[in-house]
Amino acid sequence: MLALALLLGLIVWVIITLAAIFIGTKLGKSLYVNNPKAGLYGALLGFMLTMGGFIVYWAVEYAYIQTKVNQLCESEGGVTVYVTPAEYRTQIGEEEWEALIRFTNSEINNKNSKTKLIRQESRIYSYAEGRYRNGNIENAKIALFSSYRKKGNNINETSQILAEKNNGRIVVRQIYYSHHTNAIANNLGGLKFWMNSIQDCSDKYNHEFYRVAKQYSNTY
Repeated sequence: MLALALLLGLIVWVIITLAAIFIGTKLGKSLYVNNPKAGLYGALLGFMLTMGGFIVYWAVEYAYIQTKVNQLCESEGGVTVYVTPAEYRTQIGEEEWEALIRFTNSEINNKNSKTKLIRQESRIYSYAEGRYRNGNIENAKIALFSSYRKKGNNINETSQILAEKNNGRIVVRQIYYSHHTNAIANNLGGLKFWMNSIQDCSDKYNHEFYRVAKQYSNTY
């Protein structure tokens, strides 16, 4: 019902805008008979009276959110290595390292982490079953944990860590920020399809995180 009401409101808005353009064209031609562009100027004036304020607001909103995402990515985002793959290999020993193979999908389904939640710096990470979009990174000792938080203005923070299953010790962490638009059925903001073009740092840090994370297994 809400989606239908929003659609009807949009249709009314378009009709009013078209009417304002039509009236502006007529007024321009009647008031400035000798000016061949008077109708065009009148149409532009009618359009701006109904749509201009929204266009300016949306442009400023887009620039603000893009700037905010960029600032968060630079100041708080990134990949942090707490224990390098080489250090981890030394710590567990060669014998255990030789058997540390990344799980297949079926192995992940049948083996769970003893640690389900990890807390770090006000974030709560939950077990993510080691499935990463670039490929599996879980093995017998280490698993993937994820945390999601909202930062306002539809900006989301995603943080993922690779940590030991038994004690929750973190070896590597990534944080990135992204923006999403609401569904039309839930909020008029869903009509702002251009907001989907806001650039974020998800791909940049995801690739770097996966490149490091897969090195904590003997097969990479």
